Amino acid sequence: PMKTPQVVGALLDAGGENFVRELLDCRLGKFPAEALIEACESRNRLKILQPWLEARVNKGAHVSLAVHNALMQISRLGIGEGE
Repeated sequence: PMKTPQVVGALLDAGGENFVRELLDCRLGKFPAEALIEACESRNRLKILQPWLEARVNKGAHVSLAVHNALMQISRLGIGEGE
């Protein structure tokens, strides 16, 4: 689980966005959010995390500042609207 951010980064590089979505659905909160956000943000794929980020907030788990910042960045940029 701790290597999930690196795996997600490699999958995004290989074009495996659908597999990334499935992987994130299975691993809510079992790895560091900050590393995952960084891996996706550096590849301009932050939008793919929106459902996962929202689920973390809705679950009521301890949510880091990075999670809130990523959600704010997604909403500010309008990422995901109309898609």
